[in-house]
Amino acid sequence: MNNINNMNKQTSCSKSVPQCSVRILREGWDGKLCYVHARIASDGGERMLITAQKMNVAGSDCFFPIRSMCSTDGGQTWDGFSENGHFHSVYYGGIRSVCCDMTPMYHRRAECFIATGHIAQYSGGSIFPVNASVRRRSLPYSVYDFDRRVFGEVKYLEMPGDERFADCGSGCSQCVELPDGSVLVPVSYALPNQHKHETGAAVLRCGFDGETMRLLDIGGEIAVHDEVRGIGECSVIMCGGRYYLTIRGDTYGYVSVSSDGLGYTKPEIWRWEDGEIVPTYNTQSHWFTLGGTLWLVYTRKNGRNDHVFRHRAPLYAAKVNTGSLRLIRDSEFEVIPERGARLGNFGVCNVDADRVLVTVTEWMQPAGCEKYGSNNALWLAEICG
Repeated sequence: MNNINNMNKQTSCSKSVPQCSVRILREGWDGKLCYVHARIASDGGERMLITAQKMNVAGSDCFFPIRSMCSTDGGQTWDGFSENGHFHSVYYGGIRSVCCDMTPMYHRRAECFIATGHIAQYSGGSIFPVNASVRRRSLPYSVYDFDRRVFGEVKYLEMPGDERFADCGSGCSQCVELPDGSVLVPVSYALPNQHKHETGAAVLRCGFDGETMRLLDIGGEIAVHDEVRGIGECSVIMCGGRYYLTIRGDTYGYVSVSSDGLGYTKPEIWRWEDGEIVPTYNTQSHWFTLGGTLWLVYTRKNGRNDHVFRHRAPLYAAKVNTGSLRLIRDSEFEVIPERGARLGNFGVCNVDADRVLVTVTEWMQPAGCEKYGSNNALWLAEICG
């Protein structure tokens, strides 16, 4: 197994304040296809898994099948990205479908890695996705075979016949394993509306036996009708006996809380403790915990990143005041630096209570972002507290 590019030495973990060290695992691209959607999972020990997929920069979200790389020494060294045959594109009636936006997690009770996501569709061989008003998404999942270094058969979560769930997926979402082994899976789906394509969200509770995922419960509908396209790409975490959901909207980022993991409060705009809106919008945010405290990873306007698409770099982290559901401004620190390319599609996982990993690739759009130094780097950050 090769140590691809150990760019920066890792710092030691401190018990007082979070420390963050970063390194580049790989970089470089051919000007046409770049890696995107890098996400990471850990078994809490030596085994770690990163998933990503290539994208054609000539189109809009033109994704190719999922690839993976892994480490068996706690993240010190990694093998290179390899293809996974079960994630190949599927063609039917002139439509190309491919699994995308997958997020891996380690399921402790089943002792295996599983990835969940959704489906992207492309018409007539085009590099542009099927129109959102006619697309059909589903929720794919696949179990990783660590001995063979490959994902298994892609399966699909069986959903009710309700029309809402004909366009439903779990793209870019952190899930949570509950003490009984069931999994909370955030999804977004099309809300019924004749005049616009608007998405709402819900959190599902699913059983998983190491091979098959099955639907157990569907949480209450979550919607923000002031958002023209609705909401999506939600991530859930459990901290201090409550469940927290961070939500993507075009105009703002949102947060919601639940006592049971299924029924959530009305989403509130992410704000600093003084009430000022956190200027994050139209991109993802994800969670981690350190020593029992809750943190959010996100992007935002900072007065120096107007050249970055939707201000999606650098990546920041800040502590959450779980009473007010607001971010503590003085706790904010930079996780991944900005080099012109967007970093809004990223992954976060807890290794244990005091160690967190964040991974992201530099998304090489729009053309010219490389002049600031970006080179489709796959960044790995380690945060210790």
